Amino acid sequence: MIELLEHKGLVERQPDRRARLVCLTKNGRARHTQLRKRSEEVRETLYGALEPEELVIVQMALDRIAESFEESQ
Repeated sequence: MIELLEHKGLVERQPDRRARLVCLTKNGRARHTQLRKRSEEVRETLYGALEPEELVIVQMALDRIAESFEESQ
């Protein structure tokens, strides 16, 4: 995975005395900003039609699904 991101110019490895660091490149940071913005747009589209009380129910259901998934691992 890291190799693919590195090949695409999104991350770079930086030597450290204790470990290898993987850092976002300028292109990686720009891509992260784009993806974050798009994620917010999608979230607003999906949740925008729901009332606050409905959002609470959806979040509770998603939390239960995540817990169930983690327990199954």
